[in-house]
Amino acid sequence: MSIIVEDGTGKTDSETYITIVEYQSYLTNYGYAADTGTDAEIEAAMRRGMIKIESFAYKGEHTNSDQALSYPRVNVSYRGKYIDSDEIPTGLKNATAEATRLERATSGILSQSVTKNIKKKKIDVLETEYFSPSGSTTKYTQIENFLKGLIYSSSLVEFERG
Repeated sequence: MSIIVEDGTGKTDSETYITIVEYQSYLTNYGYAADTGTDAEIEAAMRRGMIKIESFAYKGEHTNSDQALSYPRVNVSYRGKYIDSDEIPTGLKNATAEATRLERATSGILSQSVTKNIKKKKIDVLETEYFSPSGSTTKYTQIENFLKGLIYSSSLVEFERG
């Protein structure tokens, strides 16, 4: 069964933001070898990668209340202009392609979780300290770099004056 690509209309059954052709074009444009996997293998990696892509807090609001994915959206200002309500931003497509590439290289790589163990907790004057997680962890910053301006920062709180 072919993967269902969001076309900007807010489909209720879409599964990804890119086609296999767009994924292969991304690989070429960024100097990666072409993916020789079957369509089914690539689509499965896309679906796994979309779990990561859909985990971000995106700016704006859905265009349709019953759409399957985070985009399309309204009220999203990017680099000084509003994104059209039926547009899937290039950065989001590139992030989707990168997530697919990572999942094709190592199945499940984006699903790894990190837990922090509390070493010290002080209630009065609120102090918390964590043990370092065991082993090394990798943060996939390229995905977040592609999404800059489209997502809320995980380290910043944004306020709006009313």
